[in-house]
Amino acid sequence: MGGFSRCRELRKMMVMVNSRPPMGLVPKAFLCSTTSGWEGGVSMVQGASRGLGLEFVRQLLEKNSKGHVIASCRNPGGATGLLELKGRFEDRLAILPLDVTNESTIKAAATSIKQNYGSLNLLINTSGILSIPNVLHPVQKQL
Repeated sequence: MGGFSRCRELRKMMVMVNSRPPMGLVPKAFLCSTTSGWEGGVSMVQGASRGLGLEFVRQLLEKNSKGHVIASCRNPGGATGLLELKGRFEDRLAILPLDVTNESTIKAAATSIKQNYGSLNLLINTSGILSIPNVLHPVQKQL
């Protein structure tokens, strides 16, 4: 599966979970006027094991005492920062395994979210793909 179809799969997951249109289809004025009274809702951060993803999870949990955060990554058991946050925010943080290169994990995450929360209010994708066979290859430094 190519990288572009992986993006489509993540978008399909959002549609499967949410009855609302994806955020890219909602006018900015609508988003601005409704987010000023943000009550937390259900936020999902994909690629949350470290770096920007982990910091998004931390900020979502620490800056608001309401709402739930779903953090996903390929190997939740090895995500020590996430596990530390889970200890502090046990009732508000859920950690799910999700690998953007594995469609079965995308579907399993979507099913779990729909069953446990109904829908998402926010999806942040911080994971990336370094290369896509026959499409995108990283530039290698020549010495």
